[in-house]
Amino acid sequence: MNDGTFNLLFEPWIPVTDLHGQHSDVSLLTLFTQAHLLRRIDTAHPFQDAALHRLCLSVITRAATPRGRRDLSRWFDSGLPSGVIGAYLLAHQDRFDLLHPDAPFMQVADLDTTGKTKGGGPRPYTVLGAEYAGNNTKVLFNHTNLQDPPPISLALAARMLITAQQFSLGAGNSPTGYTTHAPAATSAVTWTEGDTLAQTLALNLTPYTHEDTVPLDQPVWERPPLRVADVTARTTGTVTVTPERLPAGPADRYTWQSRAVRLLPQRTASGHWHVQFIHYGMGIKPLTAPGVWDPMVGLDQNLKPGKKDPEDVARRLRPERHLWRDLHALVALEQDLHRQPDVLSRATITLARLDLDHTHVTVNVVGQLSDRASTEAWRHERFSFPLACLDHPARRALLGTATRLAEQCGEILSHAQMETARTLAGIQATTSTIKAAGRPTESRVAAGLHRTMPGLSRYFDLTGQAFSDLLSRLDTLDVHAELPDWQRTLTDAARQAWTENDTFISTHRGALDGLMRGEALLNRRLRTFTRAALITVTDGAA
Repeated sequence: MNDGTFNLLFEPWIPVTDLHGQHSDVSLLTLFTQAHLLRRIDTAHPFQDAALHRLCLSVITRAATPRGRRDLSRWFDSGLPSGVIGAYLLAHQDRFDLLHPDAPFMQVADLDTTGKTKGGGPRPYTVLGAEYAGNNTKVLFNHTNLQDPPPISLALAARMLITAQQFSLGAGNSPTGYTTHAPAATSAVTWTEGDTLAQTLALNLTPYTHEDTVPLDQPVWERPPLRVADVTARTTGTVTVTPERLPAGPADRYTWQSRAVRLLPQRTASGHWHVQFIHYGMGIKPLTAPGVWDPMVGLDQNLKPGKKDPEDVARRLRPERHLWRDLHALVALEQDLHRQPDVLSRATITLARLDLDHTHVTVNVVGQLSDRASTEAWRHERFSFPLACLDHPARRALLGTATRLAEQCGEILSHAQMETARTLAGIQATTSTIKAAGRPTESRVAAGLHRTMPGLSRYFDLTGQAFSDLLSRLDTLDVHAELPDWQRTLTDAARQAWTENDTFISTHRGALDGLMRGEALLNRRLRTFTRAALITVTDGAA
């Protein structure tokens, strides 16, 4: 490929924050030898953070082969086996060279798409990143020239490469086949944090429970380097065969080559390497099967039309909802409908086993909000989660009831807003502005107005802040005394949020009539909600 080298074991390329808040880039070897002195991996990019954690977990899994919770507890308490990990990495050091002529890290050395149809020819490196506004992604304030983007360092190219292998969305044809989603492309990826990076990695490991899995669960650097023949779809007649298989275990899954990539590095006059273009295509398609799930992803039950039984599906983030509204799913408060990520359940068990002073664990959730091949947004939410709710049934029930009541009160506010929107749309209709040819219908005008009213968004902002406070106090509060206070918090938030609609609606024809109708409905239903909520509290106390 070239006469250079950029070995990820020795070159600084992973951004981290240490225990004193200082930022730096470290090599993979340094990360493991100093993990007890580092606070976290900190790239300022949610997908890169997640992908690098998965890479590190794959390394530890193969180097130290954890067999059970005892290993995880020991490494959390006493530190990672850095000597074993370092020796393992050095044994595979050639496979971590980003510029290796025959086996470049996570690339296909003989990939050359020049002259190919269906997306052939060198492409800008921006195809690796969802943050760049390509054909399938429209991102505000990112105006990178996609035809001639500014070159990037090999360190950034390595991070983008690893991230693309885990999070790329399927986006149509490529020289090697039709691109499908990477393993974690549409999932809500979760990991827990300790006080140091070493503790974080120990908390999120997946121990081997079956010995026959160990030799099969090979990460990319233990497998033969992929070649074009390994990743190219073949068509015989009308049948197209796509290279695909099931992940063999966490190490395999976390280093999956979902894309065939070959970086095209160039050397500057000063001798530094940078990347501007790459060869790019479909890699290996990851299959799914019942019981073969990502340890960092929770599951929800989904009943498809025409099916008798629901099936497990990987949890996703929802664009209209912040994570706290789905906390009951994340921690599996309703265990018949949801399953929490394995890494979260194991982390809580590890902390409980050690009997430490940890009352909370920090939980990270990363995901992208997508519509088929289009990335609409991405999100990284971090919150402090009380361990008390996992081993205290009454506190678990409180969280479930609190989120349900918040949703019910939000529905009341939404209905009141729709009452106002329908009133205003009806007034406009009487002036013939709606019924004229080509104008939207009255119901569509009402729906559009309802979507733009700020009250509901403000309500969930207020209740989200209150819910964070509830979480922080969960291990000490009086469960039965808390729900009446929570119900009052919700009704106060709904009334405060309604005032946001006053300003917004005041410029519309018939604003006073519309607001009066909506507010009257809001007050009636909040009174009913208060009585129903008190009954819920009484039942819970009983």
